[in-house]
Amino acid sequence: MKKSRTLEERIVLIRGLHRRLGIEIEEAKPSERVDKLFQDPWLQVGLDNLAREQRTTAHKVKLSVLKPFLSEIDNAGFLESDVGYVDWCSGKGFLAYLIAHSVEALVIRVDVKFPRNYLLEKYFPCVLEHEIPKVKLDLATLKDDRHPPQISEEPNGKTAYIGMYCCGSLPDLIVKYAQLQREMPDFIAILPCHYEKMDLELSALAAKTRLDEKLFTLLARASRRIGHSDGYHTVARKAMEVVDYFRAENLKVMGYDAKVVRIYHPNVSPLNHLIVGIKR
Repeated sequence: MKKSRTLEERIVLIRGLHRRLGIEIEEAKPSERVDKLFQDPWLQVGLDNLAREQRTTAHKVKLSVLKPFLSEIDNAGFLESDVGYVDWCSGKGFLAYLIAHSVEALVIRVDVKFPRNYLLEKYFPCVLEHEIPKVKLDLATLKDDRHPPQISEEPNGKTAYIGMYCCGSLPDLIVKYAQLQREMPDFIAILPCHYEKMDLELSALAAKTRLDEKLFTLLARASRRIGHSDGYHTVARKAMEVVDYFRAENLKVMGYDAKVVRIYHPNVSPLNHLIVGIKR
């Protein structure tokens, strides 16, 4: 029986893989347009109040998260009214409403369920003016590649798939879903989280990349330490960077110019990688 690797051997393996791949994560660049948008007093006050009261999802409404996320979309040329947005893992819909209100673009929300956000309506009553379509897709639907549902989008404009804090293997399922559409989206921007919940079969990265099952499992387990302050969080970050490197590589194979961007400081959240793809 083959002896399992010691902790030190696993750490050396992850560091060695990271070094061999020559991984470099880009730093986010600001956008003057987005900076100007967030200077609006009603938005700043509303976000502060919302983040204070809605503690369980405060990370989704913080300026330190939203600004760099939207800045990367704007820097890529996709924060425009002629873009149709599909907001994956939409949750209570703040990102969708913010884009619909500020850019005046078509937005479709996609998630398993759509809980009503009374606090959002309280601090941003303008959201009631926007009729945003909702598409309910569960994990089973995303896994089925025989009859993938087609999301109705603007026929004459561009399409962008965006998602904040898409857990586990959802970033990979979203990309797989995009590949099965009649027309793949022109732009993809996904912020992954909870790498430890990734599933080998769902992610399907092993079939598309050089990740075998054991290495995939090792990277997923190592990423559990990303939020800890012990000596292993640096290795956890390298594991996270390796996974997202392969996610970007998968997008390149699909015909996208892809990269991984570190959109804010780890002090805001250690889960700070944005995977960006622009269709060639």
